[in-house]
Parts: sequence; structure tokens; C-alpha cells
Amino acid sequence: MAGRPLLQPTTAANQRQRVVVLGTGWASRYLVDALDKDKYEVRIVSPRNFFMFTPLLPSTAAGTLAPSSVCSPVRELIR
Repeated sequence: MAGRPLLQPTTAANQRQRVVVLGTGWASRYLVDALDKDKYEVRIVSPRNFFMFTPLLPSTAAGTLAPSSVCSPVRELIR
């Protein structure tokens, strides 16, 4: 696992505050987008590693939308 462990305390040498986000829903997506990545270290805890917009799933089954338009990996949020 790269980086610091989840429970390691923040020291004076590492000034970024840690924010732990629970879940990968709409609220967490907007929160992570709004956070300054230089100021905060973001950790996401969720049973899923993706964000999905479920109302558009029938469009992907019909072929009018690409699956990448409906589902995005959480890793892209914290980069």
C-alpha cells in the first residue's frame, strides 16, 4: 500500500490534514471534487471502487451510451 497507513497520526513534518470519506455516492463525489488535494489527504472507504449513475444503465444496455459514461473509477477522484 502506497502512502501512509490510514490510522497513522499527522505529524509536523507532514502538514496535510487527512479527510476520510465514507462511501462513493453523490455527496462523496462532490466533496472530493471540492477539496484542495494540496491541503488535504483524501481517503475513501467504500465496498465499491467505482461511482455509478444508475438511472442511465438502461441506455447502456440499449447501446445508446458507452458504459464509461455511466461508471467511473473512484481512483480518478483522488488524483
